Amino acid sequence: MKMRVQLVIEDASGATISADIAAIERRTEDLIGLSLEEAKAMTGTVRRFMAEAQAREAIVQNSTCPECPSRLCRNGTHRIHYRTPFGRLDLDSPRFYRCRCQTSRRGSSGPLALWLGAHTGPELQYLEAQFAALLSYGVSARILATVLPLERATSIATRKWHVGTMGARLDREAHERIGFRCICGLSRKMRAPKEGSHLYNSPI
Repeated sequence: MKMRVQLVIEDASGATISADIAAIERRTEDLIGLSLEEAKAMTGTVRRFMAEAQAREAIVQNSTCPECPSRLCRNGTHRIHYRTPFGRLDLDSPRFYRCRCQTSRRGSSGPLALWLGAHTGPELQYLEAQFAALLSYGVSARILATVLPLERATSIATRKWHVGTMGARLDREAHERIGFRCICGLSRKMRAPKEGSHLYNSPI
């Protein structure tokens, strides 16, 4: 038995792009379903084609001025590395000059960099933090690489930095919530005294 897995992507205009994901051959005595390596390879390939299609659409949508229909002038192209649980993406990111109708300064920006935000996906950061809370960095890296196509996605040093950054952010947010509750508690306690009480008649 021969099986082909194909991905079909339809853009906003209705045009479709197809990509071959995998070609698998099975006999009745072979493994049932997918092997772990086949699943990892297919997931990584699907993620790459999907992300590249999304990136092309983001670039097209931001290559014209939002105020006037003029096309923006390009100011070179560079590579962006974006890390996900399904491997690292290497994307070509063009930069465009700002339109003259908005500013006289010839600054430029990259729509793809603005669209991606950080260089690491939130799901990968979540998995790194979850495993780091239970296991050492090295052990968690080996376990994640066993079940996910994490080739070139991240290193132990980068994982430590991600977990430390996330921990600092959570700690800061916790302190802000505690401070807000303390302020609210003080405001409830420091209400104006009622007329007739000794505090109301006491001199200030």
